Amino acid sequence: MEHEQMQESLFQALEAEQGGIERSTTGLRCACNDDFERAWRERLEQTTEHEAIMRSLCEQVGLDHGTVTPGGQPRALVRS
Repeated sequence: MEHEQMQESLFQALEAEQGGIERSTTGLRCACNDDFERAWRERLEQTTEHEAIMRSLCEQVGLDHGTVTPGGQPRALVRS
């Protein structure tokens, strides 16, 4: 059971970063001045780096980072 919980936690962290990329991308498109644009761009760069780290971590422990978990299903349905 601990192994399944660890996998779920890794997938949730990855999904959180992917959601952050989507939010930051939207924020960047909606930025109404240079300061907001700069802040959203910095956030997007940081979140993209975090997402790459989580993908790498999943690969290192043998997980398919494309897996949709039960907790991630509602988000996957919204994206479809």
